[in-house]
Amino acid sequence: MATGCFAQYPQQLETLKKAFSQNTPHHGWILSGPRGVGKGAFAEGFAVRLLQENLAIPDDTEYHIEQNAHPNFLRITPSTDAVQSTITVDQVRSLKAFAQKTTADGSWKVIVINSLNDLGINASNALLKILEEPQPKTIFFLIFHSGSPLLPTLRSRCTVLSFHPQISAEQNSGSLAHAIAKNRSGLLSLLETPEIQTLTDQLLDILKTPKIDYGKVYALVNSIQKAPEKFHVFSEIVLWSLNQIIQAKTQPESPFAGLFQGWNAVPLAQILKIQSDLMHLLNQQKTLNLDRRHTLLGAFFSMSSLKTL
Repeated sequence: MATGCFAQYPQQLETLKKAFSQNTPHHGWILSGPRGVGKGAFAEGFAVRLLQENLAIPDDTEYHIEQNAHPNFLRITPSTDAVQSTITVDQVRSLKAFAQKTTADGSWKVIVINSLNDLGINASNALLKILEEPQPKTIFFLIFHSGSPLLPTLRSRCTVLSFHPQISAEQNSGSLAHAIAKNRSGLLSLLETPEIQTLTDQLLDILKTPKIDYGKVYALVNSIQKAPEKFHVFSEIVLWSLNQIIQAKTQPESPFAGLFQGWNAVPLAQILKIQSDLMHLLNQQKTLNLDRRHTLLGAFFSMSSLKTL
């Protein structure tokens, strides 16, 4: 746990190390990302690192943290006594006494809540009160599984670290293909062909920013216009990309948000209008058998009037 959990997230580790090297780290850290990507293991691995930093010889800190039995570490998870699987307000209130205690050796105290998603409204309010009164050398690692709303008041009192599984270049096309083809019968097998994979890469390269490169657009249009299967892929990828851009505006931790960072400055209302216009354009092409070249160029031209914030 103490070392293996860091290999996938070197940037997040470096952020924490830098914060603690200045001796004034923020007291609350939200570790946000999809469920099951190792956020809890990362938090507890860093707790081991933090609680062992002044030891000449590593002790059994890691074992005691795993058992939730270290005097300077506390893990809160949903109560098994509750009717539903939730973290109760009494569990959260118990953190106050732990946070206020003084350690014998002046070392850090680490609290891990796994997860914020399991807090009810009363427990969330109790946590807010504790975070409003930070105690010396006490750090909160708050696990949050993206996909559900996070209280803005909690977010405002903490520093957010985003966690997403690292996808290698070799894996990237396959992962994107599965995401794009989800719930679309027959599309996955098409996306996995080398020629269509190349088309996918070219199209996503164009769509990563609203500042359209028309040299790339005309080259792509020429390769698509006479091939019905390529036009079908184009339609699906463009609509999927817009859905991801919209999701990233409302959920910054969404898995593919990093692909479309160039859209961050575009107002959501404009993106929603583009999505609506494109759906109408593509439906017209299908219904009226409109010229594919004009449809393709129209799709890109609809983005040319965008205004950034």
